[in-house]
Formats: sequence, C-alpha cells, structure tokens
Amino acid sequence: MNPMVTETPSPAVTANLPAKEQHSSLLKTPQSSVQLRRALDLVPASATQDPTIRLLFRKIGSQLDRHNFNIEQQNRQISVLQRENEENRPKRRKKVIYNPNAEFAKIPAIKKAREQMWRTLQPERTANRVKKLKLEDLCTQFHLNIH
Repeated sequence: MNPMVTETPSPAVTANLPAKEQHSSLLKTPQSSVQLRRALDLVPASATQDPTIRLLFRKIGSQLDRHNFNIEQQNRQISVLQRENEENRPKRRKKVIYNPNAEFAKIPAIKKAREQMWRTLQPERTANRVKKLKLEDLCTQFHLNIH
C-alpha cells in the first residue's frame, strides 16, 4: 500500500445498459406485400374492414412487389454488364518495345504502344467483336472425317 493514498480504490463497476427493445413490425417499413399483410394482421379488424382500405393496401402491396422485381432485375443486369466489362478489358498492359542498349524507352515508342492499346479498346469495334464471339460460342460445329 502506498502511504500517500488515503483511500483504497473501489473495483470498477460497469453500468448495466437496458436491453434494446424489439421493434414491433408496425414500426418497420414493409418491403414486400407479405410484410405489409403481416403488419395489417396486427391492426385491429375494425380498421381494415372497409373494402376501399383493403383494395388500397392490395394495390400498395402489388406496387411494392413490382418495385422489388424491377430492382432485382436491374441488379442482375448490372452484374452481367460488370462481368462482360471485366471480360472485355485487356488482360495486361501493352509492352513498350525499346532498345535494350538504350537507357530508357523513347517517347515515340510509348506513344505508339498507347495508340495500339486505344485501337484495341475502341468501344464500337470491341462491342461488335463481343457480339460475334458470343454468337459463335453458342454455335457448335462438328467435323466428321469419313474415309
């Protein structure tokens, strides 16, 4: 014990935080028609007996489903386009041909290599090549040698 300390330190006390309360499904925004129907089941029946209210919620549910379908369709299209983009990119950089006896590569050789890479990356020609390759990949050719 240190003679300069008059009180002994008390052990550290951790505060007990109250557990987070579970949100009821009424407070969450429904993302599909199924979640909307579940939320409506928790509402008293007297509020949902009106046919116009039921029709309104059916239409809202169908719009939610249609919206979710469009989002999923766009996400799939984005992933397909990203894969095609990765396939179409050059696998590595174009090498600059230079004289090994020289100390550095010459600027005209670097410009020529850049121009050659730009020719391979032209979008219209590349897109036409990809369309042709995709069609050729789907076709199967058989060669029979009969003697």
